[in-house]
Amino acid sequence: MKQILIATDFSDVSRNAGLCGPELARAYNADLMLLHAYRHIPGPVIGSQVILTLKGMKQLAQQRLDTEKKIINPENRINVETYYKEN
Repeated sequence: MKQILIATDFSDVSRNAGLCGPELARAYNADLMLLHAYRHIPGPVIGSQVILTLKGMKQLAQQRLDTEKKIINPENRINVETYYKEN
């Protein structure tokens, strides 16, 4: 099975790229893989009011990936798998 990888940082630019993914997947009879990679920085970040734990970051990543999946494939016409990876 063919697969198309779409990396996202949840920005408008990556969403625009993601919106092209379903068209490519249909044209090539492929599945989509939606990936978000993040880095956990332990401790407070200067100027930051929010501190997320690693578990919180994973939960947030999965929630945002689920939202992106619904946006780029609202009718579930293609298979889209979501992945997140701490680097």
